[in-house]
Amino acid sequence: MQVLELTWWELVSLVGLSQSLYLLVYMLLRAGRIRNAGLAIACFSWLSLGFLIDFASRFLSQIEIYPFAQDLVWGGLPIFAVLLALQIAQVDRLPDRKYFWMLFLIPLMGGVSWVLGGLQTDCSFSSICRLEQRRLALEIVMVILGGLSLLALWGRRDLLEVMAAEKNVKSDRYWLILSLIIMNCMILALTLLRASDLIDISDFLLIRNILGGGLVYLASTSLFRIYPQTLKVGPKLASEFNDKERILALNFENLLMLQKVYQEPGYSRSDMARELGTSESVVTKLVKAKFGKSLPQLLNEKRVGEACELLRQTDVSISEIAWQAGFNSLPSFNRVFKDIMGMSPSEYRDSNPRAESS
Repeated sequence: MQVLELTWWELVSLVGLSQSLYLLVYMLLRAGRIRNAGLAIACFSWLSLGFLIDFASRFLSQIEIYPFAQDLVWGGLPIFAVLLALQIAQVDRLPDRKYFWMLFLIPLMGGVSWVLGGLQTDCSFSSICRLEQRRLALEIVMVILGGLSLLALWGRRDLLEVMAAEKNVKSDRYWLILSLIIMNCMILALTLLRASDLIDISDFLLIRNILGGGLVYLASTSLFRIYPQTLKVGPKLASEFNDKERILALNFENLLMLQKVYQEPGYSRSDMARELGTSESVVTKLVKAKFGKSLPQLLNEKRVGEACELLRQTDVSISEIAWQAGFNSLPSFNRVFKDIMGMSPSEYRDSNPRAESS
């Protein structure tokens, strides 16, 4: 039967769609807070739509506007990838609102291409005509606007430079972001080749879906291993720990709550592992299972919580409070405090004046 005879690109798109749907179900089931996983879900939902619309093209080819819609969907992928990369760079905080305006580039991309491709007297904006020219215009506009959206990451190169300099999870996140950028640049370059008529349509669809599958592979490996904060998996119940884990958890709570190790500037995962007598990977899994977050996040939250108490109850200088809370510099204290509390330490102190003693 002709319907069951799949081409290579249809087979690849079907595999990519299956993997994407599995990824989405996994995220939806394991996300403790959907808001934190929202961008990842949106990005791979959009990619799933790209796989689906490519796979269905042979069966819906009678719809004249269908090829234009195909390219428009894939044209929006770099924009979603940029938003996801910005969230990965900032761990568990959504990108600034100004970056979400990039989503309007998708309808703008379609509208501008539709107008440019139909620039002649007998083809109005509302008419379905000159579809090949309009699709060609879309491919060119897609490359331009997609490239510009990727350049938005240049505005936050400070985050990338910090991650690149670190030899830990931050540097891993840097390489994940770099991989996302490279994969989307390859998709844009492939689109440019198609617009130049240097590649056959079947080869174009095959390679495009292979690159899309590469993005899914990145997500199913690096994204969940390096950036578990995206999913914000719910904490593990105490009853689910085995005896060894319970002992480690009790010792960990002792170090955190009673000994307040977070007050020591530069206290790290290796320090915690040494005091618990276990490996760093076990510490990471323990903290993630018990609290649903990373150790640096947990330590910073404790430090900021203590700083808030000192800001409310004392007149000690902010620099001294930063040191007492466990930060090794005032700029890092100000940055982390604002990330968690949504305001600077001085603004927090002003909004929580200390009651005068009688």
